Amino acid sequence: MHYILKYSKDVEFDLDFTQLAEHMWFKTYLGESLVFSHYGTDQILNVDHRAWYAWNKSFNDSRWEKFDVQWSMENIEFIPFKKAKTDLYVQTTHKNILSVDRRALARFVYALTSPYNAQISADNGETWQNPEAFKAENVQIMTMSFEDANRISLNEAGSGLVLEDEPDRDDVFY
Repeated sequence: MHYILKYSKDVEFDLDFTQLAEHMWFKTYLGESLVFSHYGTDQILNVDHRAWYAWNKSFNDSRWEKFDVQWSMENIEFIPFKKAKTDLYVQTTHKNILSVDRRALARFVYALTSPYNAQISADNGETWQNPEAFKAENVQIMTMSFEDANRISLNEAGSGLVLEDEPDRDDVFY
């Protein structure tokens, strides 16, 4: 999945890198803190507009150990798009992602756009929506508990869902 985020001007975010990851997934689960892989710091996230997150599923939930490695982590990344700080590109590794990662992605996109009233496009700029319309469209997944999203995802991973790679951002035109 991917989104283009369009801001009316260059913005400097005021987000905490770790708190954002905890908002995307959880702070503690089964008595353990979130274990996630990442690239970035508060400075890189807020000023350079670059970050990469992935929840290491089997590190926090042993039920994930029985699945192929393709299910263990879904990268969620954002970077400046077309070398403009007013346009950011958010993408996952795959087009069809598990519910637990879709929840994290929707929460991530909303956190990056809501304070700045940025516009969001899921179709390479053909249509745009504001953060509140995005939230309304994604309310079910965004408000789902982590536990429910994780349980559903365990079922999805066991159902034979085939992951298809997301196209490279250089192949996206708008």
